[in-house]
Amino acid sequence: MRENILPEDKSAWIFILAGALALFFEISVTTLPLIVGVFVLLAVIFRKSWVIVLAFVAGIIFDALTFRAIGTTSAFLIFLIFLIFAYENKFGEFYLL
Repeated sequence: MRENILPEDKSAWIFILAGALALFFEISVTTLPLIVGVFVLLAVIFRKSWVIVLAFVAGIIFDALTFRAIGTTSAFLIFLIFLIFAYENKFGEFYLL
């Protein structure tokens, strides 16, 4: 169903760069939840388990640089990605009908 817009090896690096830019802009310029949007896109497009590890690391870095309690953002991101992966099969059933 999905078309490959970019080659597989380059598309991951583009999203990792987008995540790094979102992390930078959310820390320094804006309060919009850019990191959440990037990781939702990563989880939906790639459907790989390395997205969870990347979300954990980005959450730890974000908490450390914004002087928040370490682990709150990473726990939220991991829970969000877990819900996306858990309900992926539920939403996939509608496509079979």
